Amino acid sequence: MNFDVFLSHKTQDKPAVEEIAKKLQEKYNLKCWFDKWNLIPGTPWEEGIEEGLNQSRTVAIFVGPSGIGPWENEEMQVALAARVRDHSRRVIPILLPGAPDSKFLKLPTFLSSLTWVDIRAESSDERAIHLLYCGIKGIAPGASPEEEKSLTLPAGFNIPFPQNKLFTGREKDLETLAEALLGKRPSATLISQAVTGMGGIGKTQLAVEFAYRYGYQFAGVHWLNLANPESLDAEIANCGRSMGLTYDDQREQVANTMKLWQSGGLRLLILDNFEALDKSSEALARLQGAQMRILITSRRDDWPRELGLQRLPLKSFSEKESLEFLERSLAKKESEADRKALADTFGHLPLALELAAKYINVNQISIKKYLQELKEILADESMNKEWFRELEIKSPTQHELSLLGTFHLSWILVKDEIEQNVFRIAGYCAPNTPIPLEIFIQTLELDDKQIHKTLYRLNALGLLNAAEVTPTIHPLLAAFARSVNQGIGLLEKLAGKLAGLADQANDQVDQTGSLGWFVPLRSHIVSVGDYAERAGVKDSASLFVNLGYYLEKIADYTGA
Repeated sequence: MNFDVFLSHKTQDKPAVEEIAKKLQEKYNLKCWFDKWNLIPGTPWEEGIEEGLNQSRTVAIFVGPSGIGPWENEEMQVALAARVRDHSRRVIPILLPGAPDSKFLKLPTFLSSLTWVDIRAESSDERAIHLLYCGIKGIAPGASPEEEKSLTLPAGFNIPFPQNKLFTGREKDLETLAEALLGKRPSATLISQAVTGMGGIGKTQLAVEFAYRYGYQFAGVHWLNLANPESLDAEIANCGRSMGLTYDDQREQVANTMKLWQSGGLRLLILDNFEALDKSSEALARLQGAQMRILITSRRDDWPRELGLQRLPLKSFSEKESLEFLERSLAKKESEADRKALADTFGHLPLALELAAKYINVNQISIKKYLQELKEILADESMNKEWFRELEIKSPTQHELSLLGTFHLSWILVKDEIEQNVFRIAGYCAPNTPIPLEIFIQTLELDDKQIHKTLYRLNALGLLNAAEVTPTIHPLLAAFARSVNQGIGLLEKLAGKLAGLADQANDQVDQTGSLGWFVPLRSHIVSVGDYAERAGVKDSASLFVNLGYYLEKIADYTGA
């Protein structure tokens, strides 16, 4: 289904409903089907409404001062019939300002029996909008995000980091965690959720924000840093001390902490930096117990399936999230265009944007001046931990303030030479662009089994995004991949093989008239050609000759 909610309303109530639709979209990032936004001019509106109802998970029925209109009644009947067939399809009745009390309305029995959302005070009421959002998502309302921030955290709350006042975005990811860890589950069971992704993506920061925002719903929230899995007992013992348990013998301390965790209600254990897959079964088996909830942060995405982990792979910020983050992080007000230029330069990676903002603030320079002076990104002092160490600037989660250092933690886990070379090759290709597998296969003389196994591993470590058929690489990881290359031997081989593929693709264009053979290679020919030319690799000429031949075929004579 393409929409979170279909907004059914009477024409007279359209302005009030549109205001609510904007709030649901802006505040909660929900996709709303609203006739004014979605009906295409010149097409039958009855068909458009029917399609909108079929593509929406939830239907909101708005009741204003004059009740329900004829067409709204039809939409309501369709929605109620769908709900009878499928209980996951929700119907939410809403009282708009000026509407009579629900008990005085003559409505179908099914609708009258549903839980109403009352926003008769005013359509901008934040609590009412939050209730409507929870109904649309099918989650218990609890407190609104504003109220959650002021709620008392449990006595067993043990988080080593303060809440980041600059935290922004990630609302959908926080919702996903809440649904997984606080949704309706059988008691006496361990529920595990793994937040995974490349270094610098904000995994630990998301866990911290979740703990502060939803911690009041747990009897205890306990943080265990498992960067060293051998420290599990020490971390458990430390959690016990934060709960007032003090035993001289560590084994006794651990045993009594575990015993306390088994009582007193739902508990959240956060296992941060847990990368040791070979220790995962043992660790999770030890932590299993009544009403336990486990939240793991890890670069790894290849956790054993038998563990039953739910996965939440984090992605880079959206453009909107990047702009909001920079607006809150920068000391001086900058234009949206300049903030976008900065975000694009760093591929919307949260850590990189954080480092850049800190550097700009300390040096009191503009984004434009910063970008003018920016050197090779990974080598620039603004991305270097030494600069931050000298000024005693720390990360909110005490993680390393260095892109090189962050990426290196994943790189040291790549022991296989084929995996190393596939990653290095990707660094010369065009970032954020699907890389045809044939480029890797030809350059390294691999078979299908080898390349798919390799891409699985690199994806699991967060070094390549290989979840789709063809992999892509983040621009900052591409820069890192080039930094770990050894000489130009691999680049020479890549340029030669890619030139051969380009030549074959041009032959196919000539024979079939289809441009589809060359298109997937085009961006990578440009990228590899540029790096090869700078390095003095002779096959760079062949790459550009093939590109020119193709451009002439598509009548781009200037480009050719």
